[in-house]
Amino acid sequence: MRLHIEKIIYPGRSLGRDDGKIVFTDNGLTGETVEVEIIKEKKNYQEGKTREVFNPSPWRVNPRCGHSIACSPYQYIDYPHQLQIKQAQFEEIFSRFLAAPCPELTIAPSPLIWEYRNKLRLAVAGSRGNSFLAYHLPGQSDKFLAVEQCFLAAPGITRVLQKAIDWIRNEKLTGIKEISARQNRQGDLQLTVFLSEENYKPVAESLGRLNHPQAKEIWLVLPDGKKIQASRSEKIFQENLAGVTFIMGPQSFFQINLPQTEKLIADMKKFLSLQGNEIITDMFCGVGTLGLTLAPAAREVIGIEADKNSFPFLKENIRINQAGNFSAVEGKSEDAFPGLTPKPAIAIIDPPRKGLEARLCGFLSRKGPGRLVYISCDPVTLMRDLKILL
Repeated sequence: MRLHIEKIIYPGRSLGRDDGKIVFTDNGLTGETVEVEIIKEKKNYQEGKTREVFNPSPWRVNPRCGHSIACSPYQYIDYPHQLQIKQAQFEEIFSRFLAAPCPELTIAPSPLIWEYRNKLRLAVAGSRGNSFLAYHLPGQSDKFLAVEQCFLAAPGITRVLQKAIDWIRNEKLTGIKEISARQNRQGDLQLTVFLSEENYKPVAESLGRLNHPQAKEIWLVLPDGKKIQASRSEKIFQENLAGVTFIMGPQSFFQINLPQTEKLIADMKKFLSLQGNEIITDMFCGVGTLGLTLAPAAREVIGIEADKNSFPFLKENIRINQAGNFSAVEGKSEDAFPGLTPKPAIAIIDPPRKGLEARLCGFLSRKGPGRLVYISCDPVTLMRDLKILL
């Protein structure tokens, strides 16, 4: 069918109507007419794939990544126009959830549009000797999209992952499910191999033939979650962010766009304007990314983290940064925060995509601190939570 695209809605689907019925597709910009193949019929809408564009928008550009549908669904749109689209999406979601006009927004463009990702995790697909790196096709765990080079990732990541897949092919290794590479600003790498088999010895014994000088740490992760540090140089893999040194494990959460994160931290510090007598809670604090940057200007910071992949590194980061006023609490934020004494004046919240647990959200709205910084990666769950918090 031919479809006129009305707008792009979160998280990147193009919307049009066929005889009044909503149709969602991909790769369509507002004002364009596209040829759509319907792939799913739902009661109130249809889902399709764009097969041809008849009147390309002036904001349409050629994606650099051949797999962009899996890594960045906005990549076919000029970056300044992407920001306008995302602002309009945010305003619409805000108004719909909160039944009020959206406050004026400040949009902070990323300092880097390409090669900003400091971590990439890809599936290993294919058979012995013919393995290839891939993303899962969106919504299809059994189908793959080959990745030759991802222009969002730092160049060293692409190089080491390509070397790793060559190693897997040459060694004819099996039982490797995924590979992840993280690169710091010095160009050092942390490589993680995720196995689908308990017997890791064939992989571990062949690691010497991978031999990448920038790989300061190589980890193996078994199906049960057990981690084995298979290789480590004299230099520990670490990163510096906003003047703070961080170490992290292979599965620790850490922000992937560091220049943009530093802008976020600067804005957070400006908003809080700390006087040195504040007690701050850093919930979902990971390895201490946000709380440790605030600790020098605060009286006390209490970091709460439940993830066993991050908590030991949080404690070590407190030690190596000599943050004597930072204490770590292991556990879920919804369990730990209500019992904190004395009551913090400020809470920093950086939850996963699913947002806050309802009981934590309710507690914060009734007995929470005077100031709250909520950092979100999903505007829908953010608005759901704001509806309670406000």
